[in-house]
Amino acid sequence: MNILYGIQTTGHGHYIRSRATIRELKRRGHKVQAILSGPPLKGQWDVSMFDPYQVKTGFTFITEQGRVRPVKTTLSLRYFRFFKDVYSYDTKGIDLVICDFEPVTARIAQLRGIPSIGIGHMHAFAHNIPVTKSAFYDWVLSIHAPVKYPIGLHWHHYDQPILPPTIPPEVVPGPKTVKNKILVYMAFEELEAVINFVKPIRTHDFYIYAKVDHAKDEDNIHIRPFSRTGFLRDLQECEGVLANAGFSLASEALHLGKKLLLRPILKQYEHESNCVALLQGKLGSVMPTLDTEAVREWLTFPPIQAMNYSDVINPFIDWVEKGTWWDYKQLVADTWASSEKALEADYVSKNFGWTY
Repeated sequence: MNILYGIQTTGHGHYIRSRATIRELKRRGHKVQAILSGPPLKGQWDVSMFDPYQVKTGFTFITEQGRVRPVKTTLSLRYFRFFKDVYSYDTKGIDLVICDFEPVTARIAQLRGIPSIGIGHMHAFAHNIPVTKSAFYDWVLSIHAPVKYPIGLHWHHYDQPILPPTIPPEVVPGPKTVKNKILVYMAFEELEAVINFVKPIRTHDFYIYAKVDHAKDEDNIHIRPFSRTGFLRDLQECEGVLANAGFSLASEALHLGKKLLLRPILKQYEHESNCVALLQGKLGSVMPTLDTEAVREWLTFPPIQAMNYSDVINPFIDWVEKGTWWDYKQLVADTWASSEKALEADYVSKNFGWTY
């Protein structure tokens, strides 16, 4: 098939999932061209495997100090450029559009009458799952990247047609866990604020990934420039993960059995809804602010059971190739089959004052 694949670049989860999926599609002989839209990916993210690809403006949100800024977000949207990108794209020979919650390709498919499949966490929000209640954001989600066949991903199926998280093949258990090692990735926070909030805790080593040029170590604080290889090694070795409440890193941590403490971007619907699901499922803990005392208490919590989510990417591509896209019951059943025991695990969970 000739496939147009859309990748949202807000956050890194869409990129990581799409990279693994496109690699397998190409290995199976499909021709794939890609559109990437959203914030520009920095140098550490290799986009060469997406060739041929185009970069579009798309839509994203503006954050400051751990909070979405609605006015600045609205003012940053370039509607004329967006519709120009949609209407001018040459779709000659395209058989199918697959998009990871990417709005340009979704609109291209809608405009040209091309079958479209959406895969991503946000499509799960169309079903009866734990979320924060917001009619406005429900509406935004419904119009952001509309596709004919949406496939949602989540940490639990909630008796809905939802798949497990797509765990990239390189995310595997490491040979050992290093005692008192904590991975910190809070890309939407100021680095100085993150350092200051964990620095008083001298009992653990904190490996903080951030937008820096060089690694720096000072006592128990270890600053690292983002590197997927280094990041995965530290994820394998750590006892727990401190992060904002995005879906992909939390999924990888749960897959490997790393306890979680999340701090959501305030007024960011997906983050806040992820925290609801995390707490209700007793999968991890949540704090509304960078709270040193919450971290101290969380560090005393026991390890969690690894979820060991089954492979989703290959069964998903099998289903795409089959062509009966309206029927995904067997796909859902097969991908959850090996994860059922992990879903029954019980873990110490606390909201540390976070409300929803």
